[in-house]
Amino acid sequence: MSQHKGDLVVHHDKEISGQVTGTTFVQSGATLVAHGQLAGGLIIETGGRAIVHGQVARNVVNHGQLTVYGQISGPVIGNPPTNAASLTSDQIVGSDLEVPFLGRTESWSSNLTRRVEHDERRLDRLEDGARQRFSHLIKRSF
Repeated sequence: MSQHKGDLVVHHDKEISGQVTGTTFVQSGATLVAHGQLAGGLIIETGGRAIVHGQVARNVVNHGQLTVYGQISGPVIGNPPTNAASLTSDQIVGSDLEVPFLGRTESWSSNLTRRVEHDERRLDRLEDGARQRFSHLIKRSF
């Protein structure tokens, strides 16, 4: 895989080595092993798993399991990486744009844990909207 243009929905185990230009979604029960660049960020649902050897160029929203061997340019929101104790400060930069949704979240980075509070109803609306927007991708296999 050299480049996947647009969003990628992972609903079964998948290994990638190129670039994904959109947001990468890892659904419950799926595992993603990423050696390339996830340019649009990464969202891991509860029960999903991602192992990042490459780079995530934006935010990570982690409700599942995340293991980082590469680099994440934005903050990790939600669960910290499973290997958080062994990460260095240059692996989780945490300096991406403001979180693009509202809701009560925890923003985690290798040198700082902070709590960000927002309107939780807006988060639910945005998540529902994203699921509807990408429902055609969820039904297809990659």
